[in-house]
Amino acid sequence: MPLTRRGFALSAIAASGAATLTNASRAAAEPIRIGWLAALTGPLASPSIGFDRGVRWATDEINNKGGVDGRMIELIVRDTPRRHPGQSAGRSTAPRSRSGSRRC
Repeated sequence: MPLTRRGFALSAIAASGAATLTNASRAAAEPIRIGWLAALTGPLASPSIGFDRGVRWATDEINNKGGVDGRMIELIVRDTPRRHPGQSAGRSTAPRSRSGSRRC
């Protein structure tokens, strides 16, 4: 069977579609990790608790609608105690290093 332009074009489209499906399924399996630092305890916790509820609500809404391009959002929440500012700085890098996520 000789190779025609139509046969070549159809095989190229099929090959690119298969590659796209493979990449999409791989991307869909890995969630998007977002770190969220908030003062959830202590004297300044009142507004942060409200912000935390809003961030969690938005994350749930996005995930319920299928995520971002099929990828779910995973929220990593850490409390920032006001009594020890040095701990807060260390906590900002800890979620990224433990979960393997990277800065955008």
